[in-house]
Amino acid sequence: MSSGVQQYQANDTISYPPSQLTDEQREFLIDYLDLRESTRMNRYDPIWLVLLLAKKRPGIVLMTLRTSSTPPDESPPITKEEVAETFGLHYIESDDYSLSVSRTEWRLDILPTEQHDVPGHHRRLGCFLGYPLPDIAAFIRGDHTEPLSIQESANGYMSPQETAYTAFSPHLHKDSDEGRKRAIQIGKENYNTVLEYADLWNLPQLRQYTEQLFQEAVADQSGFA
Repeated sequence: MSSGVQQYQANDTISYPPSQLTDEQREFLIDYLDLRESTRMNRYDPIWLVLLLAKKRPGIVLMTLRTSSTPPDESPPITKEEVAETFGLHYIESDDYSLSVSRTEWRLDILPTEQHDVPGHHRRLGCFLGYPLPDIAAFIRGDHTEPLSIQESANGYMSPQETAYTAFSPHLHKDSDEGRKRAIQIGKENYNTVLEYADLWNLPQLRQYTEQLFQEAVADQSGFA
């Protein structure tokens, strides 16, 4: 890796997906949800974390979480490093704002070593994050669209509830019927996975948080109908 990059090696004895969380992890996740909701910043980061723990995503990027009252020279209430370390995850950081996180150390080796807007960079990053190969290729060609941006194109044959599932599909998908349907399917599977683990871990706060995000996405999509 290039100079200035810090890497953290976690305890590889942890088994994923965890059938239960420790008391410390449960309380931490509840606090993390509360803080993300109160700041309204990067509110899907807890969703990506759960999907990583559930082995539905191979890698994620966590963003720095600050509140409006956090002085620039002080650490935020919960750091992105604390999130990763609480759940025994490996990570690497190359700037002050984002952290690449995975369950295994070797997955971090897939990350691009230089920050360049070239196809190889996007392929490596997309592979790390587990994005579908057709959507990575579409992004490189510029033939893509963002989640929650498909209702205008799909209006008339895809309902707001269907397209709202794309909020839980983290990648920029191919701007086609094939890409839209794939994003909806992935998003729906991700949404149901998070609800499944909310129940498994006895975390009604996680279920409520996830359902609220979905209902907000449905409301956003209904504006196109």
